Amino acid sequence: MKRNATILIATLAVLALSWQANAQFKDLGAELGLYGGGPLGLNENSIGDNDWQALLRGSLAFPLTDRLQLELGGGWARNGEAHGPQAFETNLIPLDLRLRFSLVNLTRWFPYLYAGGGAVHYQVNQDMLPAGSDPEHTEEGWTGLIPFGAGVQFRLSSVVSLDLNAGSNYTFTDYINPRTGKNNDSYFTLAGGLRFALKESNTDADLDRLLRRDERRYGTNPKNPDTDGDGLKDGDEVLTYKTDPLKPDSDGDGLTDGDEVLTHKTGPTMADSDTEGLTDGEEVLKYKTNPLKPDTDGDGLSDNEEVSTRKTDPLMADTDGDGLSDGQEVMEHQSDPLAKDTDGGSVDDYAEVYRGSNPRLASDDVPRPPMEKGQAITLEGITFRTGSAEILPESEAILGWAYDTMDHFPQIEVEICGHTDNTGSKTTNQKLSQARAEAVKAWLTAKGIAGERIRTRGCGPDHPVADNATSEGRQKNRRIEFVRVDNME
Repeated sequence: MKRNATILIATLAVLALSWQANAQFKDLGAELGLYGGGPLGLNENSIGDNDWQALLRGSLAFPLTDRLQLELGGGWARNGEAHGPQAFETNLIPLDLRLRFSLVNLTRWFPYLYAGGGAVHYQVNQDMLPAGSDPEHTEEGWTGLIPFGAGVQFRLSSVVSLDLNAGSNYTFTDYINPRTGKNNDSYFTLAGGLRFALKESNTDADLDRLLRRDERRYGTNPKNPDTDGDGLKDGDEVLTYKTDPLKPDSDGDGLTDGDEVLTHKTGPTMADSDTEGLTDGEEVLKYKTNPLKPDTDGDGLSDNEEVSTRKTDPLMADTDGDGLSDGQEVMEHQSDPLAKDTDGGSVDDYAEVYRGSNPRLASDDVPRPPMEKGQAITLEGITFRTGSAEILPESEAILGWAYDTMDHFPQIEVEICGHTDNTGSKTTNQKLSQARAEAVKAWLTAKGIAGERIRTRGCGPDHPVADNATSEGRQKNRRIEFVRVDNME
């Protein structure tokens, strides 16, 4: 008795500790169970003398909570020793009411503990009583029964489960075994069987947030959380993103729903997220543009217009590298964004726009030389690194115009005059203006203009054309001027 009581107390303690665990009995609903197995007597005979006999059991179970199930069961078992001088045989008909506690929710299988109470009818075969049996041994009768143990249930489908369990069954009599002693008789059981849900369970077996009836409704696979293999769970597709869980690419744009949601942040139900005319798949896979920005390179033309109409590069704001963005050329100046010199007149579109000539008219590319010798032409737009005579790249277009002018009119000789504002000392500005004039001459001679046609002079801050008191005025005063000096003494 003490041994069985210890086992029972330990079982109840584990049940109490597991009370907060998740389970799924309500998911399973009512269940019918059919079992087979064997009992082993735990009584005055040593365990080694007792033999495993046969056991049959049936049960009907009902869920009480998600974690607790009530089971009514009964059956037949045989207890005894088949051979030897102590051989005996007792038929048992147990009836009991059990509580089963699920320990954890592992979707397809879960362990449980059980405990309960009931009664057992026993009938000793008088023809097999061994010698030395108690002469007052009761041949048959009813007695109380306390079953407790543990098992594991494997879900084979939404209706059928495999159940394996083991437990101890304590009785309140010492007459199940014909030998008597200090303790009441009990028996150990091992059983296995099938449990049948009376109604198909509506569970989320694949943990995709869709119950079985929902999976049937949408046609998805209840055993696969991502039926279409697009990287999104079926439940997320249906409940969150409103995509088709049976189609990897719901909007047919060339990107899987998973890629759109998880990687590119585009709309999985909208083929063209930025609505500029290119599908998200074309932008990502073919043109490498941003499917969330209508104008990836920020040039003023949509990606679709660049690709389909202008044939410009949607990743490069200035496809022809002339200093004007593709959008400026198309929308402001009507020049060709694929040609640096739209009119072919030898001056880049940027230089023409900057100086005010027409980038679509070749005849105005190279201006007529000044009619009056000594007239100065200010080249605005030639910029230098701060405090240095290093010419910055954005000056190339304006210098190109100066080169074209001297190249077309070989009789012209010029003096390049460098000017500064009045910031800093006059001596420093004088040296800097001379160095910058020399840098412009060096650029022209490197292009092929004869050096003897060019003089240089540093004018420093002595000839301002605007007020040095303002930043705008100082900017105008920092300039390069070309003065025609051919045939002049």
